[in-house]
Amino acid sequence: GKNAGSYTSTITGSNANLENNYANITKAGGTLTIGKNTSTNVVLTANSDTKVYNGTTQAVTGFAVTGLLGDDVTNSAAAVAGISAGTSGKNAGSYTSTITGSNANLENNYANITKAGGTLTIGKNTSTNVVLTANSDTKVYNGTTQAVTGFAVTGLLGDDVTNSAAAVAGISAGTSGKNAGSYTVAVTGNNTNLSSNYANVRFVAGSLDIAKVNATVTGTNTTATADGTLKTQAEATKSGFIVGEDVNVSGLASGTTAGTYNSNLSLSPTNAATLLNNYNIKITNAALTINPAAAILSTAVIPVTIPQTRTVTPISRLTLSGFSNQSGVGAAVAGSVDPQEPTNASALSCTPENDMDCACEDLGSSGVELCLAPARS
Repeated sequence: GKNAGSYTSTITGSNANLENNYANITKAGGTLTIGKNTSTNVVLTANSDTKVYNGTTQAVTGFAVTGLLGDDVTNSAAAVAGISAGTSGKNAGSYTSTITGSNANLENNYANITKAGGTLTIGKNTSTNVVLTANSDTKVYNGTTQAVTGFAVTGLLGDDVTNSAAAVAGISAGTSGKNAGSYTVAVTGNNTNLSSNYANVRFVAGSLDIAKVNATVTGTNTTATADGTLKTQAEATKSGFIVGEDVNVSGLASGTTAGTYNSNLSLSPTNAATLLNNYNIKITNAALTINPAAAILSTAVIPVTIPQTRTVTPISRLTLSGFSNQSGVGAAVAGSVDPQEPTNASALSCTPENDMDCACEDLGSSGVELCLAPARS
């Protein structure tokens, strides 16, 4: 026998002379007893291995055996059949490989059997860079709070690529803002496996950029006729302002006498909700045109006292309110009006061009000054 145990030895065969010569022959069996080996130590040691994290499940299997004797050395697979060892893991860390199972002959033949565990060590990956970049977005001011959330990740390995949500669970990014400007989007949080498996993990911030909204304030070209009162340009038109927000417009053109007046528009918020920095406002100025009033005169006699000796400088400047020629471009009137002045002067022949050379007199409550050309010799 080979294995430890008891084996019966029996007598076989015959001898003719022995059996003929002796009447009483007894055949008694013997015993072969093989005891367990106690002088050798059989050690089964599970394999160990060191790997680098790659995003997949990695394993170590098998074991080594020492201390076997005789044929068990050359046929060790049979000597330890039924016994195995191994472990597996994905994340960086240490995993124990244990020896399991049994072999009846091995245990019967050897008294001293030791089973030693092994280790699978998965180290952090240092060759790849994992970058988590917060999302960025550009929006236009709309009077409400606007936001950007989320992030992109690169550099993951193996199963982490196909199941990235789990690989970065617990990490987030986002920000919000209302007014025009730039807001930083930070990546926050932590994932234990991510930081344990990858040595080079970097967070990159994004931005939320809220642009100013376009708005316009356009002056209104306004035409009025002089009548002695202050004329003011019509209100400017406004567009592009968010509901609930508005601006006050100042700098409208105004005037009393005939002429052209240009606006110089400026703005101020109408309420606390309105911030001018949230708008790109295009301001377009416009003109107030005051035309002289047209007067149609019938034949009349207007008493005017004009000095007999006139100079090139009139007694007073012409300031007509509601009194001009019909074309609306001048301040003088020509018509069948007898000013009762010396006959050597032209009647009412003053024009806007020679107004400074005319002599004028206020006619009183009408608010009209009548101007006469210089005397002629």
